[in-house]
Amino acid sequence: MNVVENVVSISEVARDMVVAARSSQEGAESYALWVEVTGSNGPQYSYELYLHPLEYASPGDLVQHHDDLSVVIVADSVDKLRGASIDYGGGPQGEGWI
Repeated sequence: MNVVENVVSISEVARDMVVAARSSQEGAESYALWVEVTGSNGPQYSYELYLHPLEYASPGDLVQHHDDLSVVIVADSVDKLRGASIDYGGGPQGEGWI
């Protein structure tokens, strides 16, 4: 597991949503937000966001720290997600992750 900064940015709103969701887990502080590319549609990637214990990060995974939230970027997704941002908000299709 490599610790780095600024591969993916996360808005304060999104971070707060993740921390709130994580708070219902036993041992909440041990959980990180994991980000993983799961496919693509032309130039756009589809991805998965999920809570999972930080201890399961592999040596090639990258870990970012955003205040009290760790974000794990799965090793084979790092280059695809470089410069991406995670946000939560509303739009024409309702509220959700952006």
